[in-house]
Amino acid sequence: FPSHDKAMTFARVWLSVGTYVITDTITMPEKSWMGGTGMLNTCIKAANTFSSATIIENETKDGTQECFELCNFYLDCNGKGSTAGVYLGALYMGTRISNVLVTNGAAANIMITNYSGKGVGPLLLDNVWSTLAGTHGIYLKDVTGGGTFGGITMINPVTENMDAGSGAGSEHCGILIDGSTAGSIENINIINHHVEGSNNYIIGLKLVNTPWYRDWETAEYRDWE
Repeated sequence: FPSHDKAMTFARVWLSVGTYVITDTITMPEKSWMGGTGMLNTCIKAANTFSSATIIENETKDGTQECFELCNFYLDCNGKGSTAGVYLGALYMGTRISNVLVTNGAAANIMITNYSGKGVGPLLLDNVWSTLAGTHGIYLKDVTGGGTFGGITMINPVTENMDAGSGAGSEHCGILIDGSTAGSIENINIINHHVEGSNNYIIGLKLVNTPWYRDWETAEYRDWE
């Protein structure tokens, strides 16, 4: 994808039925759309020689990028992507992933994170499937000193067959929500999460350093008692 000015219209890439083998990261700029004909018909696959840390990611990670969409395809990470298959960093608003299956990542299949002083959200994941993740299916990571992290909505997420974790406290999760000690993750909405798996030390949903609710009168974060 070329870079696009905010004032320009959306760049659209439509992938027909078939398998598309890639050798480097697909970088999604501002106002871009990439879609296929369905998660069983259009496949993007990392090549055996693929060596980048992410397979699909957003271009600008300074909290200003908005409005890109991935839909209707199947991403085969092929054991690649040492950070994540799909990596969303410090995205602003108007971004959606819908009807996408991500499988066989070396680490997390999907990772959403903020950056130092740069926030992330709102974002929508609608009917997103994760299978055979090397670590976590969907990983929400709040970095220390990161900007506001919130407004993430997942509708009908499916996470299946994560690799086994290494032990108690080091489980691999269908969805992992990992907040900093400041507890800046908030307003995460998960609707109808389906999880399956038979490996040892896996968890469907895990919250780490993440408060259950915020007291809006005092602006303090509190654990449920």
